[in-house]
Amino acid sequence: MWLASPVLSNPHLHDLPAPAIAYSGIAGLSRVGDTDGAQIGLTVTDRQPSYVSRTEASRTDRATCMLVIGQTGSGKSFALQWLAYQFAKERDDGHLIPQVIFDPKVNSDFSAMVLAAGGRVVSLDDLISTDGVLDPMRSDEPDRHIDEAAEMIMFVNPWGSRADDNYTALLKALKVGASAGARCTGQALRIAVERGAPREVIQPVFDLAESSPLFRSCIGFDPAAPGLGTFDGLTYIKVGRSALSLPPEQKNPADYTAPERATVNLIRRVTLGSVRAMAGRGGVLHVDEAWTVLSTGSGITEVGKTARSMDVLVIMYTQKGIEGENAGVDSYVSRVLLLPMNTDRDARQGLAMMGVEPTAHRLEALTEGPHLADGKPNWRSNRALIDPTTKQVLRGTVGIYFDLRERAVEVEIKVPPAQAKLFSTTPTGSRPASPTGIPSEN
Repeated sequence: MWLASPVLSNPHLHDLPAPAIAYSGIAGLSRVGDTDGAQIGLTVTDRQPSYVSRTEASRTDRATCMLVIGQTGSGKSFALQWLAYQFAKERDDGHLIPQVIFDPKVNSDFSAMVLAAGGRVVSLDDLISTDGVLDPMRSDEPDRHIDEAAEMIMFVNPWGSRADDNYTALLKALKVGASAGARCTGQALRIAVERGAPREVIQPVFDLAESSPLFRSCIGFDPAAPGLGTFDGLTYIKVGRSALSLPPEQKNPADYTAPERATVNLIRRVTLGSVRAMAGRGGVLHVDEAWTVLSTGSGITEVGKTARSMDVLVIMYTQKGIEGENAGVDSYVSRVLLLPMNTDRDARQGLAMMGVEPTAHRLEALTEGPHLADGKPNWRSNRALIDPTTKQVLRGTVGIYFDLRERAVEVEIKVPPAQAKLFSTTPTGSRPASPTGIPSEN
């Protein structure tokens, strides 16, 4: 019997009993993710597409930050390129979507993917050579960013052990300069010195700006110089020849050296500057080595508030989960993709962020390697599985995707071979690519 007549325009009415619907499996499909956007992958159980939307968090009044967590070799950089490539193909009323990738790692390069997606590659060298391009006061309302500029200088700390004694004088100097019409931090401090601000407080800031190109990019003296801007489409900011001193991830921020503080500050300024440059345009920012932003509660708070108010999706890629009390995860992060981890402790921390029970099965899947003792693929592992003989990918990396509706479901990252071949994480791109592009590192 036909459910709908092949000749009548109006279908015949057929009442189906509730058990027929219940046992059909229609209501039991495993689904996760947003209704549209870039596809992360397919649910492992039912092969349903799982999306990340640029705008759904804003439409539903949720936090607009997302974390992608995974150890080296888990596929973070691959996931970054796959999502960025798809967003680069989106259009909003015929216009390209503004999108920025900031990758502070020296030994990685996404240029092939970016250029294939129609994007542009920008060297960090070009940015930091511009007068105060990342200056927080370089805006239409510089007086609104005085506290932010003061906190930035305090974090970099040009005074050493006397820093706390200088905060009040620094804040007052910035306010004096802003009241006199200054439109950037260095200009404000210079005006303040001319009007009697203590030189012993201000001069160390000038000295550090003169000697450190990284800090100089955050302290502007020329009010007419441009701030950080973005074009429609994909922009990739790569390290270039800049000497970045990234501290070890586990290092206490209180123990950072002066070059490490300048580097971490630069990453935070690029992050916030990129968000502001895409304000109100539904843009996307990808930040690798995001622990530099997440290492203190103020970091994620600042980024989270700014991104939410400006309708920008910020996807942060990091090697470890963040403890909620340290990073404000509950308030500013609404989505998490948990990729394979190296230890039970790190896996438990990632699961705890999502409120998912750390069962033995989940911990085993997240932490076991891709090969058994005899070299055969380990199907219990969430890592990408490669046939040892043919080198073909048997299954892509599997991650646990925690979405806006607080569903946590396993998804397999599936990428068409043509796109996957573009995804390299090395400067030369010399590493052999598999047909599905699953990387062997990053």
